[in-house]
Amino acid sequence: MTELKKRVITGAILIPLVLGSLILGSYYFLAFIVLFLIGGIYEFVNIRTIRFSLMFPLAFVLLIFLFWVFVFRQISLFYALIFAVFVPWIIYPFYYVRGVGVGVYFSVVLEAILLSVAGYTIYLTREYGFWVSLYFFVTIWYFDSACYFVGKKYGKRKLAQLVSPRKTWEGFIGGLISLIPYVVIVKLTGLPGLSDWKFLFISAYIISIIGQQGDLAESALKREAGLKDSSNIFPGHGGVLDRTDSLVAAAPFYLLMIHWLWK
Repeated sequence: MTELKKRVITGAILIPLVLGSLILGSYYFLAFIVLFLIGGIYEFVNIRTIRFSLMFPLAFVLLIFLFWVFVFRQISLFYALIFAVFVPWIIYPFYYVRGVGVGVYFSVVLEAILLSVAGYTIYLTREYGFWVSLYFFVTIWYFDSACYFVGKKYGKRKLAQLVSPRKTWEGFIGGLISLIPYVVIVKLTGLPGLSDWKFLFISAYIISIIGQQGDLAESALKREAGLKDSSNIFPGHGGVLDRTDSLVAAAPFYLLMIHWLWK
């Protein structure tokens, strides 16, 4: 079976699960997010700290604690973004100065924080309606697919040779151009909550570009560890981190777009 067929079959299974949790909303959507967060932190610990047997329980407790605080204590978006944006600059100096052991510990702490913030912001988007929340997921999937197919056909110049050899500038630019008809179609369908041109265009481009950076960041992590995929749980797609890296990076920014631009 070709890689493309595997991707299609796996996507045909995963997409209904995402849609089902979004339709049901509430604690069903919350449980779906938590399941993926746990899978993501497990894969990250395996990539970074195979020899640290206690690291996953510690990371798991931190992840669940932070996510519980964000969701049930209603921590504001402002504080969540402080975690997401400023914590890396505080933590990473320890990584290079203090050595591998401390570096691994802080990188796991950072990942738990980033995953909990991403899960929190994705959960909050559902409060603005099913279609507004779904738009986030579909935009990420659409852009990723457009980049893949355009790059496969026309790609020549490598976008990031060292971390993601398959990605090309042609694919990336083609994906950006393809967002124009995508947004127009979404607008013309008249879906509830998705009627403002400014919100649709700006949010589509912001989350697509930021999501691409999240994809490259996760690719860099895998290359450092000598891995192609974070795991093989999803045939043709890799692991949980491979499927959620763009979502994790872009989610806080999408919620910001909702706060600033959505009508």
